[in-house]
Amino acid sequence: MKITRRQLRRIIREAATDNVRLEVIDGNGEKVPVQIPYYIITDALEDGLSVDGLFNEVEDYVQGNYYLNAWDFTEQSEKEISTMHSGNFVSEGKCDKASGHEGCVRKRAKGWVVLSNKTGKPWRGGGEKDGDIVYYDSETAAKKALGAYHG
Repeated sequence: MKITRRQLRRIIREAATDNVRLEVIDGNGEKVPVQIPYYIITDALEDGLSVDGLFNEVEDYVQGNYYLNAWDFTEQSEKEISTMHSGNFVSEGKCDKASGHEGCVRKRAKGWVVLSNKTGKPWRGGGEKDGDIVYYDSETAAKKALGAYHG
């Protein structure tokens, strides 16, 4: 399969913006940058995991995707993860075309979601702040819902 340069740039841009950047200390005492996908954090928070549960999710991702013999979070990374859990999670940013996005549709572990232009948070059922997050089976279905809202 071939892709165009434009498609490659879009893939790289999405990959760079859809991650949380943290640092860990490897067994040699060196700082190693790691990137945790947003869906790891958001899914853990949406599932109501404790701060320890969030740490476990991030640890599982690092262990499964980075080949470090021994490692630990830096103090700064521990603070960032704790801050995310306390509700101050960095939003995914604006989704409007002026911000370089073609829409507010993002992939999550449970399915596709539509993000609010104003808050950057996923749409919830019935428009309620505490309603369940609406997951779509496909990107097409989520874009169709977004189109219906704006249309």
